[in-house]
Amino acid sequence: WAYWWWMGSAVDKTNLTRELTRYHDAGYGGVHIIPIYGAKGWETNYISYLSPRWMEMLDHTVREAKRLDLGVDMTTGSGWCFGGGPYVGENEGNANVIVKTFDVNAGEKLTEKFDLKKTQALVAFPSAGRGVHAASPPNDELMLEINSTTTQNRELKRAEARAPVDLTSQILPEGSVNWIAPEGGAKVYAISQKLNAQKVKRPAPGGEGPMLNLIYSNAMPVFLRSFTEAFDNYRGAKPRAQYHDSYEYKSEWSPDFFAQFEKRRGYKLQNYLPELFDSKSTHHAIRTTDTARVLADYRETVSDVMIEDSLSQWVKWSHQHGFITRNEAHGSPGNLLDLYALADVPETEMFNRDRNKLISKFASSAAHVAGRKFVGCETGTWLKEHFTEKLSDMKYLLDDLFVSGVNHVFYHGTCYSPDEAGWPGWVFYASYEMNPRNAVWRDARALNDYVARCQSILQSGEPDNDILLYWPINDFWQKAGAEPLLPHMTVHARGWFESQPIGTVAEQLWQRGYAFDYVSDRQLAAAKNSGGEVKVPGGNYRVIVVPRCDVMPLPTLEKLVSLAKSGATVIFSDSLPKDVPGLGDLENRRAKFTALIAQLSGAPISKSASNISGSHQRADLEIGTPGETSRFGGRHSVAVGKGRILVGDVESALAMAGVARETMVDQEGLFYIRRSFEGGRNYFIANRSQCAIEGWLPLATAAGSVVLMDAMTGRVGAGKLRQATV
Repeated sequence: WAYWWWMGSAVDKTNLTRELTRYHDAGYGGVHIIPIYGAKGWETNYISYLSPRWMEMLDHTVREAKRLDLGVDMTTGSGWCFGGGPYVGENEGNANVIVKTFDVNAGEKLTEKFDLKKTQALVAFPSAGRGVHAASPPNDELMLEINSTTTQNRELKRAEARAPVDLTSQILPEGSVNWIAPEGGAKVYAISQKLNAQKVKRPAPGGEGPMLNLIYSNAMPVFLRSFTEAFDNYRGAKPRAQYHDSYEYKSEWSPDFFAQFEKRRGYKLQNYLPELFDSKSTHHAIRTTDTARVLADYRETVSDVMIEDSLSQWVKWSHQHGFITRNEAHGSPGNLLDLYALADVPETEMFNRDRNKLISKFASSAAHVAGRKFVGCETGTWLKEHFTEKLSDMKYLLDDLFVSGVNHVFYHGTCYSPDEAGWPGWVFYASYEMNPRNAVWRDARALNDYVARCQSILQSGEPDNDILLYWPINDFWQKAGAEPLLPHMTVHARGWFESQPIGTVAEQLWQRGYAFDYVSDRQLAAAKNSGGEVKVPGGNYRVIVVPRCDVMPLPTLEKLVSLAKSGATVIFSDSLPKDVPGLGDLENRRAKFTALIAQLSGAPISKSASNISGSHQRADLEIGTPGETSRFGGRHSVAVGKGRILVGDVESALAMAGVARETMVDQEGLFYIRRSFEGGRNYFIANRSQCAIEGWLPLATAAGSVVLMDAMTGRVGAGKLRQATV
């Protein structure tokens, strides 16, 4: 398929049919409509986005495409990203948090005035000894050693003097606050938000406006209102899918963020404003450990809102209106695996030099684990300058995508251009120009046929990977530091992956020929045991591998132990995690976590940990006795119920678990991906070296026969086969 930009939506039925016919003749499978800015000199032909005339052009396009056996998708909006249109205003647009602080001396009054409607929080933090408050559990509780009534009263008074004071409800209608700072003075934080200046990028006429705030769940229905109105009155043919482009938003706050945070994390963020916003401060009140935990909770809340509320509303709306969805989650500060998995077609992208197959696997992993058939890719963006790209450049990129799990390619792309415009026609600056105005077009059919042959296999059967590689995103959120407040996980700057332990383990598995998919905490929560394997909606996996991480959510650790207890094998790289992330209910979660880790490590359980009831008891978990703890490669294995937990070198543990690697990758330049079907397996194998490879190709598969296809020519024949000796 191909992205198909409608410049100014200045389209007409004659040229629409003409272009679709040419795309069909060149072997396209479909087009994706993206209205963008207009072509100069054609202003009188512009059609306002979603107007009755625009919907008439959509109907004509979909009907003509169907006649030509082509599919049609459309962006929910114009340009990118979500936003714009007649209804998205200041309340729904990208929001930056505004933090103002005021130092108030002891006995002095807060003299500033505040806008009662815009001030979301006004909190005073006494300067004397905030450290005790920050170290204490949330929900305004203090754990005190009580030796006598006198001591108790004295300590409570001290604690009250150090506790934050919420002044929000004390703002008077004219904006003043009747409050005087206590002994030692205080620092007052005023929190509000403002509309970010960022607008929808490259919008079409009628689609201009602020980008949407995906951290604010109430914004999505407002944005979708214009689409509901357009399609409720529409009787024409509908596109197959709605599409959301890569995450390029600048939001970091929302009108209801404090409420969303408390609902999800169990404590008031208002009481920890210094930890969130003043993490670089040398003020004695700021505790570094709490800063990291509050930041992690803030980041997880942002992720939760996008996954559970905002984008899930878009998916639900699309399904209710008869569309499937395609989503590019990369660039988001949220959990990419969960965001990709929301869509029917998770979609990645690769640029010219800015590419990493292991990043593309986030989209394919989400699809594989969730049981999605398609994995899309925005393909060829900025590959080279206009009209200088070769088909071989695109083919090389395509093979990278196929081995990383992509099976539904979208060229990036082609512009609608009326024949009257002449050569070179209308052009979009980031495009490969996969259209008749490019000299490569005369041979494009050969490349498109190659893609069709590959995708006909890669879209059939099921993914066939052995390993679920856990993504410890909480470890990243808690270690990422205070700048930026919301780290975005892009396909360009990849330190969030490549400099983390998951990147190291993924690269090791990839280079050594192991077949794996990433898995998130949410996806693991839905996993079940199936005959000693881990069953997820997309299929079964042999083992779970956990990269080295310092923190792990308690429910995830409990789930890993539960799966092992039922018969699964779980491998921890190097060591077990040390703690839980975040600050909410910390002591209770940490005690349960510590008890569980102690059992897995064979260490003695402390008195406080052994008193925890329920599934955290040694007997309930069926952790093995010392005689059931064994060593491999200098590390240890613990029997857990019917399964086991291995801690140590990953490859040694995989060998112990009987997981085979594909040794073909030992030959320079060979890459592969496997899919299974009833009675066998399909391999896509790409030779990325400069030389042809002659000789036997080893497969980690017992085979009775092998059929080979040269996907470039379509030539098919029986392969010569010999059985390996063990």
